[in-house]
Amino acid sequence: MSHSFLGEMHLLIGSALNPVSSFKPLSGVMSNSRLIIQALRKLLSAKPSPIILRNLELLAHRMGIDERELMKIYVDMKNSLHKNDFIKVAYNKRALLLPQCLRNRECKAEMTAFGYKCTNCGKCRIHEVKKLAESLGYKVFILPGGSMVEKIINAYKPSAVIGVACLRELVLGSMLCEKKGIPTQGIPLIKDGCFETEVDWKLVKRTLLLGKESLKGYSSSSGDNNSYEKS
Repeated sequence: MSHSFLGEMHLLIGSALNPVSSFKPLSGVMSNSRLIIQALRKLLSAKPSPIILRNLELLAHRMGIDERELMKIYVDMKNSLHKNDFIKVAYNKRALLLPQCLRNRECKAEMTAFGYKCTNCGKCRIHEVKKLAESLGYKVFILPGGSMVEKIINAYKPSAVIGVACLRELVLGSMLCEKKGIPTQGIPLIKDGCFETEVDWKLVKRTLLLGKESLKGYSSSSGDNNSYEKS
């Protein structure tokens, strides 16, 4: 399926998310676009479950779409749906979850009960974003895998979460947080792998600052930056 079709799908889905807009297929969009949008809307409103991921994979296979593209659209839609609730949460009630694969191959960070502890060596970009996030009040975690997400949420109880990961992990993480009533913003890696993966760091920083205007009364220097502590 062509990139132009996928681009038009993003536009169509954007209008589909708006309940007051009328659905008008764009010229050149394949007839099965209606089916895809209807299926995605059902998945968005479905009770969070791993079955959603399987259904995304099946839908992609049936429609001849790269499943990563469909997962990206799903994550974008979830981001849009959660954004208003996300920006209402103060920075010091948020958590930033980063994957360990963003590290440099020579990283000397030590593993702890809640992920890797950055030594700020400067060999990768993690320390830079970690510094910004913590200055705002975020709690930052560098995860060895998606299985640690629930452990961190149960222990630290953040009210909002930014997750950086591969698309599959973002879908699963979004469902986990949704079950617990936690609004999320997911940022996909643009290069996968075990080490030295890549992400749009500018997007990460912009997402960290979401809600800056609505939260301008909050200062990271006022009160305890880490107001949610491990219970």
